[in-house]
Amino acid sequence: MRMDTTTKVLIELSRCFEWQMKCMAMDQIPGLKHFRDAVGSCPEVDQIMLHKTEQYPLPGMNHDESSIDGTIKVLETIKKKTRMGPSDIEAWFNVC
Repeated sequence: MRMDTTTKVLIELSRCFEWQMKCMAMDQIPGLKHFRDAVGSCPEVDQIMLHKTEQYPLPGMNHDESSIDGTIKVLETIKKKTRMGPSDIEAWFNVC
């Protein structure tokens, strides 16, 4: 039987939840500490690889983001301060 992605995610989430509940029980109930080795380490799920995140500090902006003009001013400020090109902006919007 082939599992879809949602089913796999739910199974992984259930395994992690079960492990966390066991660890919390062992931390809170002194008589369960001897089960620590049997429980083992946390199941590994989609681990995020180590990478450097670039930071772009922005100034405080006094623009009315509830209006289209204010939102455009904010986006123009971000573009100017970060020196983002059109392809960078498009990629950023695809992530959000």
